[in-house]
Amino acid sequence: LLFPYFVPHDDYHEEDAALSGFPYALTRRTRISALGDQGISLVNTGRERDLGGALLALRTSGLSNLQLEWTAATILQNDRIYGIRIQYREGTTGNFSDLMVHGEPIEYIVGNDGNVRDFGPMGLPAELLDKEYIQLLWRYYHLGGNIGPRPELRLDNIGIGPWVGVQGPSLPEAPIYASGSSILVDLQEAGQGTVSVFNLQGKLMHAEQFPGYGVFQLGRSFKQGLYLVQLETLHGLFRRKIIIN
Repeated sequence: LLFPYFVPHDDYHEEDAALSGFPYALTRRTRISALGDQGISLVNTGRERDLGGALLALRTSGLSNLQLEWTAATILQNDRIYGIRIQYREGTTGNFSDLMVHGEPIEYIVGNDGNVRDFGPMGLPAELLDKEYIQLLWRYYHLGGNIGPRPELRLDNIGIGPWVGVQGPSLPEAPIYASGSSILVDLQEAGQGTVSVFNLQGKLMHAEQFPGYGVFQLGRSFKQGLYLVQLETLHGLFRRKIIIN
């Protein structure tokens, strides 16, 4: 992150000309939009001032355990693939690190219009506890696709507080795996699951449906490369990057 959110006076769209000085009320071009009780939304439009994310600064002095929860959603899917990944660091300098659960970064990747996913509660790492100053970053970033409009993603319901009840991360590990040139899905619930495989350009390579409960192999093989695999069930949306060697 290099700069705070700012819209130059000469970069307002003509339809937003009356909103000069109110950058969170805009409806066109790269923007952060205030949505009232729906949180905020982020969208890039190629204005050479792309958004990097939403930053939260905290003091955790004297605290030995904290849990975090938040909600992400897709307002407009559009053509390119973007995500929101939660990261952290102590202080104001240095690289951000991914917040991990089960060895996987915690991220939301664009879904269909109206898709919503709740995250947490999950514990903050020990290195962020009892500190004078830490930063949490919800990084809004490009994953794939180079043609067409970018998605508008929503961030909401950020909550941070002490552990209540059973401790431990509540996010399941994404049940998607690679084996040779195949991709397998482990459905651990009743009800149909839909699997979609995309390449890094955002092109849909394969889609398939499976009944609930069981380990299923997709009905085709895949060339070497990196793929984005989406599993949608009645209980949520999982996405995982899969490498085929």
